[in-house]
Amino acid sequence: MSFTLLLDLYGLRAFFSPELIAIIVVLTAAYLYATRRKPGQPPLVTGRRKILFILGMICFYLGWGGPLNVLGHFLFGAHMLQMAILFLAMPPLLLLSLPVSWFERLLKPRLVKKTVSVLTQPLFAILTFNFLFSLYHMPFIFDPVMSNFTLHTAVHLLLEVTAFMMWWPVVCPIENMDRLSGLQKMGYMFANGVLITPACALIIFADVPLYRLYTEGADLLCLPFGYVSFDSPQTLNLLPMSVREDQQSGGVIMKVVQEIIYGWVLAFNFYRWYRAERAMEDEEQEQWGREGMSPEPR
Repeated sequence: MSFTLLLDLYGLRAFFSPELIAIIVVLTAAYLYATRRKPGQPPLVTGRRKILFILGMICFYLGWGGPLNVLGHFLFGAHMLQMAILFLAMPPLLLLSLPVSWFERLLKPRLVKKTVSVLTQPLFAILTFNFLFSLYHMPFIFDPVMSNFTLHTAVHLLLEVTAFMMWWPVVCPIENMDRLSGLQKMGYMFANGVLITPACALIIFADVPLYRLYTEGADLLCLPFGYVSFDSPQTLNLLPMSVREDQQSGGVIMKVVQEIIYGWVLAFNFYRWYRAERAMEDEEQEQWGREGMSPEPR
């Protein structure tokens, strides 16, 4: 079975999700209009943040619809790439791209701010996301979720919320809610990488295919806006690999993408921490210089 055959079987609407494209175009246009520079006022966001938002919208499309959503029902590797984009790449891009004033307005009600503060406690957020992500990839949950539109949507929404919770302590846009220091953020991301490893290892080193979806198929194919009739055996001639090899590739894809994203965030936070430490040292030296004394060794 080739990509062309799948396209013939399920059509352009199933593969490219035109409704989702329309939603994303409207959201992007609204964002660019709302963040446009007004005469006599400083820009609401920088050009870099606008680029991050557009990248976040691309991740939104690839995670919630498009070709990956269809291929993910045939190839576990495609599914795991979709998960990595949706939960590891999209949340930080959107959190970094939206204006701080929007978050401040959203969190102005005391109840909302208190709820967000509780849900984004670092320990709670990191354990909740990684536990639910690992639980989702247990075969007894994965197979029915991937074959039922309502469950599929509900579970992915829940995981998306917990992914934003997990990323909030690292890229927190509100200064007075930023609980972690630079070093703590690096430790937090390292712990994230450790906690997601058991699920990836279980998938990679399993001796047999874990998921019936990729061996027996399903009755219906879940799409962003409903079902499509679906009765084909999974991965049949789609790639020159067995179901188990495809399963292993999925675990490897998730772990590699996670390492790349988390590694970049670790490097970014290390750079910010290093700059902050250097700035503090320079400020201390200037203060000692003004007082005519030598700085004490740190």
